[in-house]
Amino acid sequence: MKLFTIHSGRAIAVAGFIGAALATLPVSNSWAQPSDSPTKTMSSGKAMRDPGDGERKIKEIHDKLRITSAQEELWNNVAQTMRDNAKTFQAGRADMMSRGKTMTVVDSLKLRQGMLEQYSSGLKQLVPQVEALYAVLSPEQKKQADLIMAQHHDKDHRRHYDYK
Repeated sequence: MKLFTIHSGRAIAVAGFIGAALATLPVSNSWAQPSDSPTKTMSSGKAMRDPGDGERKIKEIHDKLRITSAQEELWNNVAQTMRDNAKTFQAGRADMMSRGKTMTVVDSLKLRQGMLEQYSSGLKQLVPQVEALYAVLSPEQKKQADLIMAQHHDKDHRRHYDYK
């Protein structure tokens, strides 16, 4: 039972990391201001990632995990689920940005709640895909996946809570 819990916990952590990679995928350009630089500016003034960032992140994870040809089909399922979830999430972000300053506090909170529900639903789709992949990873690959996840959490924590 303890072994199952450890492996399930790791798989869920990896799913969280991969899910967080969704945030690196670009949002529709319908609300972005034109720019010649790889980083665009949203109407709210926040940076938008280059459209290729999502695919680069997927490739980076693939390379760091050293996915083998035997694992490729399971990896492709994970990557496709990430892409599908990103499209859904991007639509919600684009809607929020297009409505911007015209939303009331209540509208904004409801939209954010809907986006969180979409994100949660996406993770529910992603977790079984990652669990299947994680089950066939070598001990070294699992260690690397856990390390990638820990680094992502550290980076995410600094981004959200470092006010310097």
